[in-house]
Amino acid sequence: MTQNIICPKDDSLRMIKAALYAAKTIHQLRQVNAWAICETLETRDPRRKGLYQDLKDSLTLLEIFRYLYQLMIAQEEEINLDNPHIRDNLGLIATVLDIRRMAPLQPLTFYSPIITGKFIRPRRQ
Repeated sequence: MTQNIICPKDDSLRMIKAALYAAKTIHQLRQVNAWAICETLETRDPRRKGLYQDLKDSLTLLEIFRYLYQLMIAQEEEINLDNPHIRDNLGLIATVLDIRRMAPLQPLTFYSPIITGKFIRPRRQ
């Protein structure tokens, strides 16, 4: 039996930060904070402003999700989606963060935004 395990730090956060630090190097920025880098990139590279805003939004939600998971459920990085107790508790965190269920019978699909760093939200005007 295969386990459905996600690790927000390895599966999303590091990839988002790596992309930001690559852009930081390209644009020769001095900031070290990922959110400060995003904000500076939004003005330095305006044609990609929407991308930087999306990265910042995903980074924020993933960091909050990870923090709440470690605070309320377990002090571990890995999240085992096959464990019914963990899945139930993740439902509480999803409710707090207002993450809507995308597929009622597929827990991995339900939590795929955590894996991909993409979340359902209204498009910016």
